[in-house]
Amino acid sequence: MRARTAPTQELSEVRPGLPSQDSRCPLCSGPVKKAFSPLLGYHEPSFYTVMACAECGVSYTLPMSIDEQLYDRIYQNAWKTPGYHEYWAFAEEVLRRRDPLVYLESASPVYWAMGCYRGEDTVW
Repeated sequence: MRARTAPTQELSEVRPGLPSQDSRCPLCSGPVKKAFSPLLGYHEPSFYTVMACAECGVSYTLPMSIDEQLYDRIYQNAWKTPGYHEYWAFAEEVLRRRDPLVYLESASPVYWAMGCYRGEDTVW
C-alpha cells in the first residue's frame, strides 16, 4: 500500500479563488488561521485544511465544496457505514413512531435541544 502525500502548496495557489490561510471567517469575518493541514479526505485523493476563527471559534475546511456523488455512495450504504449507521437507524425508527420528536429526544443527547425548543423536559 502506497503512502499518500499531501499537497505542499497553499490551497489558494492550487485552486484559484479559494481563500488562503490569512482569509476571514465566513460567519463573523474575524481572522482565521490554519488549525490543521493536511487532513485526509474520505475519498482518495482528497485533502483538506481545517481553518479556525479566533473571534467566534468556528472551524471549517478548505476547500468548502461538497462532492454529491460521494454522499450518494455513503448514503447508499448508510446502514453499515461508521458514523452514519446511527442516523439510518433513527430514520427507520421515526417512521414507526407516533411522536418521532419525543423518540429522538430520548434516543440520543444530540437531540436534547428539540425538547428545549418545544418547552419540555428531556431525559438528558
